[in-house]
Parts: sequence; structure tokens; C-alpha cells
Amino acid sequence: MSVIQTSVGVKYHSNITASIDIKTWKIGTLDKTSLISCIMMCMQADNCFWATFNSDACDLLSITKKEMVDFHLIIRNGGLGLQIYQMIKGCSKQACRLLDGCVFVKDDSYCVKYYVDGLEYQPARTFCRQNGGELFRIDSSSKQTRLGTILTQYPQISQGFTIQGRKDNAGNWLFDDGTRMPYFNWNTDDDQPNNSTIERYIYINSMYNWKWHDIGPDVRPFLCEIHV
Repeated sequence: MSVIQTSVGVKYHSNITASIDIKTWKIGTLDKTSLISCIMMCMQADNCFWATFNSDACDLLSITKKEMVDFHLIIRNGGLGLQIYQMIKGCSKQACRLLDGCVFVKDDSYCVKYYVDGLEYQPARTFCRQNGGELFRIDSSSKQTRLGTILTQYPQISQGFTIQGRKDNAGNWLFDDGTRMPYFNWNTDDDQPNNSTIERYIYINSMYNWKWHDIGPDVRPFLCEIHV
């Protein structure tokens, strides 16, 4: 298996409430540093998931997105006035480690990883490539069936997500390498695809038995497929 240790810092367009002390989650503080150095330091630390930056001061935080929400740390207006960057990390140290959220598919020699915090389609596509893979590509009914089995078995990646596939201006559905998609699993019971002009991407969800919906370019969870 190859060594993969990739992460990306994404600017978060909200703020941290000033009413809660964030010292509990601090794992490091850097003074008189640059924004780039702040982000890079967090990206390199396995337990750093957020970095805040103000003037030349940087705090590294070990707190998950779920904890951010549960403790009501995130607010839309006001707050501490910090620049906040979330670290979206790849399968660190070894591809397909279960503790990294990766699941190995032995029959086809690839692993999958679900990213719950999500990105828009193009950044998600780039991130998967940086990890040596691609957005999950379903090109047959057998792969669709296998994916459904995997996701049912591993509840930590059983929510909805974006998969590979985009519609061009002529209405053709293409993989990221430009080839036409040979297989579809649309949720026809819900009139999918509804062919809205902005819905050019594909989203699948357990509540629809992993059937497909066409969607717009919003930030959503996504699934990477990494061949090992």
C-alpha cells in the first residue's frame, strides 16, 4: 500500500463565538507567524483540524466539525473576528486504514473514504486526486451493488455524498476524464434526474437505497476512490 498523507486548508466563512473559551481544544499557539505557516503547521499535525489566525497570531485546534456544532461554537455574524481554516485530511500514513475512515475493497484493490464535511465538486475532485485517487466512479451495476454493501456495513460512511459524474452543456453525463458514463441508477420514483439547468452533478443517499439524484454545485460530503 502506498503512503498517503495529504490535507487541505479550507477557509470557513463563519466565526467562532466569543462567549466560549476555546482553550480546551488548543494544541498549539504560534506568535509572529504568517497565515501560510499557520495552515501548514496544522496540516502536518495529525490531531489538528482547525487553525485560527489574527494578525500574526495562530492557534491550532483539535476539535471536530461535529463538536463545533454540538458546542455551538460556530456563528454567522460577530464572534472573535478570526480567520478560520478547516483542515480536510486524506488517508494519512497508510492508504485504507479503517481508523482514518477508509475501507479496503479487496476484490478490486481500491479503498474508499467518505468526507463528511464536504467540498464543492471541483475542489472535491482535486482533493481526491491529491490523495492518489478520484471521486468514486460507478460504471456498472455490480459496482453500484458492491458500494451499497460496503456503505451498509460501515455506518461511519453511510450518509449521502457526491460521486463522480457531471453533465456538459449538451446534456451528456461524463466522468472526469471526459468519457461518457455507461451506467446510471437514477431514482426514477422521485422523477430523477429532473434536468434542472444548474443540477449537473450526482448525489446518492441511503434513504433512497443509494439511488442517484442530480444536484447543483453546493458543498456536500463526497467519496474518494483510491487504488492501492
